[in-house]
Amino acid sequence: AIIDLDVVHDRLATGPSSSQATWALARQAAATLANGHLARGAAVVIADGSFNWPSDRAAFVQHLDPGVAPHFVTLRVSFDEALRRARGDASRGRSRDPSFLGHELAALGEAMAAIPASDIVIDTEQMSPTAADQSGSVDGGPSSAIALLVTLGAAVSVLLAAVLVARARRRGPRR
Repeated sequence: AIIDLDVVHDRLATGPSSSQATWALARQAAATLANGHLARGAAVVIADGSFNWPSDRAAFVQHLDPGVAPHFVTLRVSFDEALRRARGDASRGRSRDPSFLGHELAALGEAMAAIPASDIVIDTEQMSPTAADQSGSVDGGPSSAIALLVTLGAAVSVLLAAVLVARARRRGPRR
């Protein structure tokens, strides 16, 4: 299952501007949706959106059920490639402007410096979905989830941190 944080946010927003409180609420709602998908048997859930800052991650993780193991995946792209992708997508707004996009990517530089070593970092210009699919699994979840993230990343025009969430594997025999 895939949860698009932007869609969740847009459903919660009450006006044209966005507040940090609305984003925090959207992350909480995304965690609740992830819990529901996992409870209904999904092996892996992808929460697609901005989880670049520690506070973004905390707003999501604190609402996951016990036993749910989040894995943060950071998708990276260069400015030149981000601009090429944005200009090729008529649905993009301000991200098609090199000044705006450059400012956004520069602001995210600090977030990149703070990414924990435990993150899975994927350069979407260098790794293909096929290579990602052959890279292994995340806590028993299909490696195709990583391949899907790489495919999604091919359209990303800025730094993006997504979350793979899966039930933690039980240790030892079941009772």
